Amino acid sequence: KPLLKYARKLYKLRSCPILIQYHHRGEAKISGERVEFLVSDLAEGELLSTFLKRQRGKKLTQFQSMHLLYALARGIEQIHFLGQYHGDIHSDNIMVKRKGLGFNVRLIDLFDLGRSTRERIQEDVFDLVTVFYEMIGGPEGYKRADENVKRIILGRKHSLIRLYYNTAGDIRLALENLEW
Repeated sequence: KPLLKYARKLYKLRSCPILIQYHHRGEAKISGERVEFLVSDLAEGELLSTFLKRQRGKKLTQFQSMHLLYALARGIEQIHFLGQYHGDIHSDNIMVKRKGLGFNVRLIDLFDLGRSTRERIQEDVFDLVTVFYEMIGGPEGYKRADENVKRIILGRKHSLIRLYYNTAGDIRLALENLEW
């Protein structure tokens, strides 16, 4: 049963605050059809894709983007530290809410149930860089970006990203060690 496997994976990752915690698994009959369900925490905020559409130029400033990337990297780092991966990181699977100087973020749709491998963790890293690229405004934003931003995006070249960033924790460390 995929839902039970999903619940087990979430239970392993219950200490990761970036994930929405699930509390109950159940079944119900709706119009004569059996439906499985999970009951979860309330996730406040909005999808990152929607949030970006509301911003001037449909992007964030480089500084805001770095703050949001940092919040994401810190959360995903815990998942990677536990030897797991998300498997589907993109702006429609990230809930975001401004909080003080930064952002509260939550990941949704952790439904990839394949075996965790180094390659799958690396895919999360590529996806995280792609989300950052989208936050700064895609190709136009990248052209105008300063060296700190370009040093993280690395032209979105998998070979370069793999060289510098094996996990989300590596991105977190890079952000913490930027010189402004």
